[in-house]
Amino acid sequence: MNMIFGKNSLRASAFALTCLALAGAEVKAASVLSAAASKAVTGEVFSTTSSFDTSPDTYGPVKFNGLTHSNFNEKSSNTSLGAFVVSALPDGVSKTFDHTPFFVTYMPESVGGDKFPNSPITITGMLNGTITGSNSSSVMATFDKVTGSAFSTANGTFESTISVPNSPLYLVPSSTFNGLVSVQANVTTTPTSLPPSSDTGGAQPPPEPTTLALLATSIVGLGLRQRLLSRTGRKSA
Repeated sequence: MNMIFGKNSLRASAFALTCLALAGAEVKAASVLSAAASKAVTGEVFSTTSSFDTSPDTYGPVKFNGLTHSNFNEKSSNTSLGAFVVSALPDGVSKTFDHTPFFVTYMPESVGGDKFPNSPITITGMLNGTITGSNSSSVMATFDKVTGSAFSTANGTFESTISVPNSPLYLVPSSTFNGLVSVQANVTTTPTSLPPSSDTGGAQPPPEPTTLALLATSIVGLGLRQRLLSRTGRKSA
């Protein structure tokens, strides 16, 4: 009888230990997710540049003003990448664009303190239309679909995508808003489930010391209970 009871107690102990271990792992995973989610709203930092200034004969009065260490806090945000700038031409002078390519580089830097790898994203498009003097512009900037629009932090805790939803954009002459037209992009950043681990291959982390203490307490409690019941059985006999 005692032998059967002992086996049942061991089975109960093993079941209890398994439940506690799983609970500890789930609590740990939840805390990692919570921490990642809180990081996502602390700001994504980025910079933008373009190749406009390197070919003045090609782009003439059109330039692009990029941003340095700009940031936004929302998980999904319509954020400015910078602005096209049209400068004045002399009266009667025109500049025509016919499928003239342009290149804007988006450089993600960090989000929630976690850094992105050095992997710039090139946003391309075409300019079409004519600028005349300081008061006339029919130029449109048409953006291509962003290639390689998905990117993630170096440690894999966040994933982002970028797109340019407002296309085409009409470039205004220098006499309107000083020739400035902002380029808006949609950047969506989300925390991933768990960062990959070189030791575990992304497996659940081991229980914390608190969980181990609970396991030890359970083992001791089950042992004492079995001993008391065993003594009670011998006295009754």
